Amino acid sequence: AVERARRVQREFLANVSHELKTPLTSLIGFSQALVDGSIATDLERTRAATIVHEESERVLRMAQELLDLARVETGSISLHITAVDLAGHLQQELAMVRPRAEGRDLVLEIDVPSDIPPVAADPERLHQVLDNLMDNAVKYAPAGSKVLASARLIGGSVETVVSNPTGPNAPDAERMFERFYRADPSRSGAAGGVGLGLAISKELASAMGGRLWADIDGPGNLRVHLTLPAAKARQPASLPAVTA
Repeated sequence: AVERARRVQREFLANVSHELKTPLTSLIGFSQALVDGSIATDLERTRAATIVHEESERVLRMAQELLDLARVETGSISLHITAVDLAGHLQQELAMVRPRAEGRDLVLEIDVPSDIPPVAADPERLHQVLDNLMDNAVKYAPAGSKVLASARLIGGSVETVVSNPTGPNAPDAERMFERFYRADPSRSGAAGGVGLGLAISKELASAMGGRLWADIDGPGNLRVHLTLPAAKARQPASLPAVTA
């Protein structure tokens, strides 16, 4: 058990080092070119500055994900559990991914019955989890297919299911919550992330008293299930922020 823990730690550090090396190499190269004036045209300088900005954001996202992962694994993450309007949050998430979905001719649908109660969750962390689930679905659903987000009440819990048909590069339902796992290794950087989002989401779901897992149904759809406790009547309500 000790040797396995050490091996996991070594693999984790190797992955972190690899994921950091690529953007940092770009940052050093392009920033140096900007400083020494070796980039000739305004168009090339603008392109270099854009790459520096994008790679800086990539490193910042990774640092935040590593910090979140450390916090949830050590139990030091701070959660503010309130009664959260699940349907409202799902609508918000679909609005955020709709531009990318339309670019791939994807149909986005929500099926949440009107009598579904609020869930007991941290609004910010629920947003983070749902954002990762919707991003993953839009990223890997075959062009022209449908992504469906539905919810149902099961006992004292509300189960949200995000489903989409599986394509040639579909995630492995049994491995997709592993650290640094990417279904398509060619998707890296801004397009594919660093492979920590779903691993963190699973830990966050557990920290909020729920569960996150995935399976493949009969027709071959990838289904990601998120269960969270239904809110008790005494819990204060929290609604998603309304954007103009």
